[in-house]
Amino acid sequence: MEDNEIKIGFLEEGEQVIEEMETLLLDLELTADKKETFDGIFRAVHNVKGSAKAVGFDQLGAFCHDLETYLLVYKNGDQPLTKEVINRLLQSRDIIAAAFTAYKKDLNANFDFNVSFDGEESTEESTETDISTTGLVVSKKTTNSNDTSVRVNLQRVDKLINAVGELVVLDSVLRQQCIKSMDQAILKTVEQAGKIIREVQDLSMSLRMVPVKPLVQKLQRISRDTSSTLEKSIDFRVVGEDIEIDKTILDSISDPLVHIVRNAIDHGIENPEDRVIQGKPVAGFLELSFSQEGGKLVLRLKDDGKGLDQQRIVAKAIEKGLITSGDHMSEQQVFELIFAPGFSTKANVTEVSGRGVGMDVVRTSVESLGGQIEITSVLHKGTEFTIALPLTVAIIEGMVVKTTKDNFIIPFTQVSETVKISDENLTKGSESGTLLNLRGRYLPVYSLRELLGDKKSDKKNGIGIIAKSARVNFVVLVDDVVGQQQIVVKQLGAELSGFKRFIGSGVLGDGKPALILDLAQLADEELKRVKDVG
Repeated sequence: MEDNEIKIGFLEEGEQVIEEMETLLLDLELTADKKETFDGIFRAVHNVKGSAKAVGFDQLGAFCHDLETYLLVYKNGDQPLTKEVINRLLQSRDIIAAAFTAYKKDLNANFDFNVSFDGEESTEESTETDISTTGLVVSKKTTNSNDTSVRVNLQRVDKLINAVGELVVLDSVLRQQCIKSMDQAILKTVEQAGKIIREVQDLSMSLRMVPVKPLVQKLQRISRDTSSTLEKSIDFRVVGEDIEIDKTILDSISDPLVHIVRNAIDHGIENPEDRVIQGKPVAGFLELSFSQEGGKLVLRLKDDGKGLDQQRIVAKAIEKGLITSGDHMSEQQVFELIFAPGFSTKANVTEVSGRGVGMDVVRTSVESLGGQIEITSVLHKGTEFTIALPLTVAIIEGMVVKTTKDNFIIPFTQVSETVKISDENLTKGSESGTLLNLRGRYLPVYSLRELLGDKKSDKKNGIGIIAKSARVNFVVLVDDVVGQQQIVVKQLGAELSGFKRFIGSGVLGDGKPALILDLAQLADEELKRVKDVG
């Protein structure tokens, strides 16, 4: 058991070394100081080798030993450093990363290291280093960071956040009771306790925040590999990579960003020959930026490629039956068509893209986090994707609404506005049911009860929640808006986990639980129901 714990510790600590190894290998193509970069790469491989042998991963240690020998040929200048060599080194790093993944699943896994290095052997011998612990050291910066940090399971962090959330609710209840009792002395004590509780809440929330640098590194690698496959040159720049974001958001946004980056290089950036003809630099420009704006995390990915061709998009949409030739659409509505499932204007399918799989998943992933994605594009000039996300998914600002006897929570990120609904501003549509006349726009109105599956409601007055959804504009009718408050999001139990219409649950200021609604999902379900009936 003790040996297994040592191995697990090695695998956990080694992740940072593998990430730094990839960063250094990518820098190797760009930096003028090859020696310092090579020293860092060699040191990383050497430490993985020594620690792997120390804990019993002998095959991994032997592979790293062979990689050291291969590295020395180029580190010493015995052979020229080419792009093919860097490709080989990156592939070797990927093999080490894959081995780590395999060992995490099974500490006794028989991983296939069947790779030979055909570089010339160096006359310089690789010296062995006795390592008495499993600590992996790449640089002083890494060492200092490890000395002041501790790994904590995310579930423990969430339990802490939930517990603090309960304290926040309890503080609110106590405060109301003190106000009613007119006891100023106790109220002052409760207010002091509340201040401390909010400080603890802020600290606990910060535990979920992680740097975006690992994601940036992944996207840099994707950019390099994709451009190499397509024989394009890319100037990939990153702005704001020092920002920290919620761990869940980081994990969830990774694949969508990978897809957008690949699409930008494949669909957006022209071939070098075409760029020269158009008077553009040979290298396509691709910039990814992270910023915090108005309580949101904003990601922007822009390129200087060919831009979106609205005529081609419309023609393909008509061909696929998504729209008709008589439909009048705004520029933004045309751009939204690329998010339709299976949509692609590319004639040829490649290993990179062209199957129309992905952009619908991108939008679904973004909206599942309570975010929005927008596109701006100018033909022959380039395209920019803007993704706005909440800073964290563990806590939200919510609107508490009432329907019949139940209260529900709607995230503010899904609400465009609220309006008072009465018979005067409602009209009957021919096929769309009841419609709300909102400043000349007719929006379908659905009772929240109906959307949740209850029997059809005849109630036609109350408060209308104008849903903010990229898919469809609609109004949700509720009896009343009770108020707004900050909600600590709790995961649903097994009995409700299959209902996608609920994001989670939260505790209201009076201590009672309430479900958090996903209006975008409710809209999807209603559209599907109408389509099936039609």
